[in-house]
Amino acid sequence: MARVTPFYRALIEPRLTLGLDNTLFAAISLGTVFLFMAFHSWWPPVGGVVALVVFRSIFKADPLYLRIYLKYCTEGDHYEPWITPSTRAGRRVGRGKGVLC
Repeated sequence: MARVTPFYRALIEPRLTLGLDNTLFAAISLGTVFLFMAFHSWWPPVGGVVALVVFRSIFKADPLYLRIYLKYCTEGDHYEPWITPSTRAGRRVGRGKGVLC
């Protein structure tokens, strides 16, 4: 008899609010509210709605976009876009996590 392990999608999918990552949604919402309270004009809510629509379309294609982008921002300067003979596991010699540039 084969062993069956249950697979719960809710444990591996990111938590989304209105189709966005929770932190990004909170940042856009708070920024919109603060700008509206500071300037008392109509453009901050419109800009917030436009930002929500744009980021929602990005997150519809890839829900992990923000994590991947933030990881790229922290590690992107350690990698070269081309292959050179003096590489070690994709990094130049002397470059890596925890190594001062």
